[in-house]
Amino acid sequence: MKVGPVRGPLSIGGELTYEAREELRIELEKLGKIKPKSITFQIGEEPIEERFKAIDITPEIIRDFNLRVGEALSGEGAEVAHIDLMVGKKEGPVAEAFAKAKASPTPGHEPLLAILEPNLAVKPETLIVPTVTIRSMRQASMIFGPAQTAVAKAVVDSVSDGTIPKKAAATLMLIANVFVHPTAVDRQRVYINNYKAMRHAIRKAIEGRPTINELIENKDRAKHPFKYTP
Repeated sequence: MKVGPVRGPLSIGGELTYEAREELRIELEKLGKIKPKSITFQIGEEPIEERFKAIDITPEIIRDFNLRVGEALSGEGAEVAHIDLMVGKKEGPVAEAFAKAKASPTPGHEPLLAILEPNLAVKPETLIVPTVTIRSMRQASMIFGPAQTAVAKAVVDSVSDGTIPKKAAATLMLIANVFVHPTAVDRQRVYINNYKAMRHAIRKAIEGRPTINELIENKDRAKHPFKYTP
């Protein structure tokens, strides 16, 4: 029986998309429906207690900050945003990769620091590496403009709301592979989507999500957005 396309945020089959669930969580936090609770971050020698807006799958102790990984996609069409993120301590592999990428850039993928504006680089220090090869000034302006600003704002907001402990801001470093489509034209939408994707990627990295139980639960109903369309 033909029923036509579903309305967002449902995916085909009547399920909320994973991205929509993350957005709902943020809105519930804003409304005070998800209360912050004490979470212990084991980053250095001294544990850090932080009020964290946790859900039932958030671990009570978050440890092993040698390397944590997060990933998130937001939006659709030419303005879609996708972030691959690494988070780690300054004396670990993330810091080594950070220094190597900045000192020996690959042509077309030159990394840049996340800044709110010139002279305001964010903490934790965050390196943005373009996923798509930059071949024109228009492409570069998208990365060095709305995408860079969005990633920077997402990092600072994540510190402000306790997702990244303020006491750890000088201890951690982030590297974000940022995808901006070569045909993207809407700068505001590029900003919004990259902000959302970075916020989600940071939270997933910190919480160690998706968990193995989430993956098993979603393995048969997950739908990759680029499975049939590039």
